[in-house]
Formats: sequence, structure tokens, C-alpha cells
Amino acid sequence: MDMPRVVRSACLALLRSPILHVLLSGVVLFIASRWLAESSFTLPSASSAFARPAISIPHSHLIQAQRAFRQARGRGPTAEEEQAIVTALVDQELLFHYALAHGMQEEAVVQRRLARIARCMCANDDGPTNQAALADRALALGLHHRDLGVHRVLSDAARRLIRSAALSSDPEPADILAYYEANLDAWTTPAETRLSHIEFDGSKHGDAAEARAREALARIRAEGLDMDAALALGDAPVVPAVLPFESDQALERRFGRRFEEALRDAPVGKWYGPVPSRHGQHLVYVHAHRPPRVLPFAEVAASVRKRYLRTLADESLSQQLRQLRSAYDIHLPPEKTG
Repeated sequence: MDMPRVVRSACLALLRSPILHVLLSGVVLFIASRWLAESSFTLPSASSAFARPAISIPHSHLIQAQRAFRQARGRGPTAEEEQAIVTALVDQELLFHYALAHGMQEEAVVQRRLARIARCMCANDDGPTNQAALADRALALGLHHRDLGVHRVLSDAARRLIRSAALSSDPEPADILAYYEANLDAWTTPAETRLSHIEFDGSKHGDAAEARAREALARIRAEGLDMDAALALGDAPVVPAVLPFESDQALERRFGRRFEEALRDAPVGKWYGPVPSRHGQHLVYVHAHRPPRVLPFAEVAASVRKRYLRTLADESLSQQLRQLRSAYDIHLPPEKTG
């Protein structure tokens, strides 16, 4: 009997046996499970594998924004205004991270700001002195995350970058025309009035200003005075005596609301009054009214195009901010700020 051949045949048969394969697989799994249990290695969970990066709104930034609001308005913000401040800070923080991701910290204005920060923070050591090296040091120390000025500069740069694509686009003429037709109010001139007036100074005549105005009106009518003679009856006016076409809003700014409202009943082509204003009493001569008018597209095509592109740019920015909000886990500062 050829023993070597018999042994070799038996070994080959054993290696091809399914039972052996199952046993070997069990041994491998046992060894692997013991190694995983004894080591610190853990497999990432599905939730941790897809966790969003977190950003936090520094409490100091909220305090500074609230302080700026109080300085500008002379009061603290309402609950609605407080929410608007927080929303603006979130947008700023998102755009700040967008700017960093696009390398905008290398722009000259940002480099100068970072260099100034590093120079102030590291004034007593023997560190670098040139701008580029100082800016790099500020970034390495994370100083750009703490400075609200850097946040503003970088977020503004990101905002310009995002909007620039829409602003530099070349829209179809049909789209511009459709935008014009959908926003005709923006291209409609307000109603306007052209008038002359005679002023009787309230600070000079007091309560007698109205009586003087009535006397002057009676004289104009009785003597049939022309425009120049009639205008000479009053005091030196605060507002020019003869005005071109002006809107109701412009007249209100010049004379006050009571004058503008009283003027609605004034006839065209004759003297009317007395009409009160913040300056005193007036006689008014309305030369003409001009109703609201929609400006033809041909006259405003250039401004329509600019406004349309700005609208596209605003929509592009809003869309990008929505995407950024969904990409980050945002941590807000405490509601109670003291």
C-alpha cells in the first residue's frame, strides 16, 4: 500500500470538508470577539457617523449686539427684536464658517485685522512682527473665533461671494420684463401737487396768524391781486413760496401732516385757506395735480434689471443660509442675558 498517497488523499478530503470550514469560522469569530471585548475599540454608531458639526453663538457676541441696539435705539429690544438679533448672529456665524471653508481669511482686510489682534495679545513676547506671520499666529491661537470684528468682516465677505454669482448673471429679457410686470408698484410715481403758498408765521403772530390769513384772502379776492402781489402779503416763508410738483409725503415732510391732509380739499386754480402747518397758517394756490403714473418699461429697464439681479442675489443668499442651517448643529446662547 502506498501510505504517503493515502495520507495525502485523506488530508485533502478533510480540507474540503464543510464541517472544518464551520469550525474554523467559529474559532476566528471567537478570537475576534475576545479581542474587541478586551480592547478599547468600539464601532461608531449610525447616529455618530452622521452627526452634524456643531457651532455655538458666543454669549459675548449677543451682549455686544444688544448693547449696539440700545445705543442706536435708546432702549432695549422687544422679544421680537431680540429674536431678530439672535437670527442675525446665527446667520453671521454660519457665514463666518462658510468664509473660513473658502479660505477668505487670506484676504488682505482680514489679515490686517488678525495681525492687529495678535499684536495686542502677544505684545510682550518675542514672536513674529510681520503681518502675515502675525495673522497666522492669530489663526493658530483661535483668536479669530473670539473677535466679533473678524466675524463681521468674514461674514460680509461670504455674503458678497454668495450674492456675486447672481449679481453677475445675464438674465433673459423676458424674465426682466416679467419681474417688472409683477412689481408695477415699484415703478409707479406717487400723486403730486404743484402749489404756491403765503405763510403767516405762527411764532410771530401766535393765535392771530389765522385771522391775518383770512384778512389777506379777503383782500386777494376783493382786489383781484396777481400772484406776485398776493405772495407779498405774507411773512418770509420757511418753505419756498413757489414749489414744483411734490408728492404728499414730501409735502408732509415740509409742512406737517395737518397741512397735507387739509390740502386734499383745496381747489385748483384759486387761493384756499387758512391751512395750518407746523410753521403757522397758510393760504395755498394749487396750480395742478398729477395722478400716479406707471413708468414705461423702456424708461426704467436698467433699474428693473438691477433690482431683479438684487432679488436673485437675495434669494441665493437665503437658500445658502438654509442649507448651512441644516448642515450644522447650532447652539444658541442662554435666553436670559441679564
